Amino acid sequence: MLTKAKVISELNKFPEEFSMDELFEKLILMEKIDKAREQSARGDVVSEAELDYEVKKWFE
Repeated sequence: MLTKAKVISELNKFPEEFSMDELFEKLILMEKIDKAREQSARGDVVSEAELDYEVKKWFE
């Protein structure tokens, strides 16, 4: 979950001027990374073999 501290920390890395799009993209990326870390911690992951199988199906 995003926290105010995480957002402020990332916001401090931004240049003095930036667009709303850049801010939203960063917030979305931060949220996706946090969700992925939570999934990984729960063991809710796909094995490399499963991933290879799924990718092969895309190209059939």
